[in-house]
Amino acid sequence: MKIQKKYFIRSIALSVVFFCWNIISSLLLYKYLGVSLGKQISERYSITVEFILVVIIAPIIETILFQYLLITQVYISYNGKNKKTIAILLSAFCFAIIHSYSLYYFLVTLFGGIFLAYFFCSFKDNTNTISAILYLTLIHSLTNLYIFLIKTLNLL
Repeated sequence: MKIQKKYFIRSIALSVVFFCWNIISSLLLYKYLGVSLGKQISERYSITVEFILVVIIAPIIETILFQYLLITQVYISYNGKNKKTIAILLSAFCFAIIHSYSLYYFLVTLFGGIFLAYFFCSFKDNTNTISAILYLTLIHSLTNLYIFLIKTLNLL
C-alpha cells in the first residue's frame, strides 16, 4: 500500500490543529482555573518508556479501539439517521472516558476525540479503512509527540 502524498500532508496539518487545540485548552484551563491537565506518566516511568507508550503504543491502540472498531460497529449495527454523527460522538465519548483524569481533561479530550473521529471518517470515506487507520495514527502520534516534547523540555 502506497501512502498518498496529499493525505500524508493533510495528516500532518491535522495533527498541528489537534496539537493547537490541546495547547490552547491547556493554557486557558491553567490560566483561568488553575487546572493542570492529565496525569504525568513520567512520574511512574522513564522518559524512554513514556515516549514509547505515549507516542507509539497509545495512538495505535486508541485508533484501533476508539475510531476503527467503535465507528465501524456503529456503521454496521445502526441504520438510522445521523449514523456518522452518532459514531463520531460515541467514539469521542469513549475516548474521553479513558482520559478522564479530571472533569476538565475529560472535556478537552472529548472535543479532541470528536476531531479524531471526524478525521477518521473523512479519511475512510476518501481512501480506505487501512489508510484511515494509518493516517489517524500518524495524526495522534504526532500530536502526542509535540506534547511529549513540550512537557519533556519544560516549555509549558
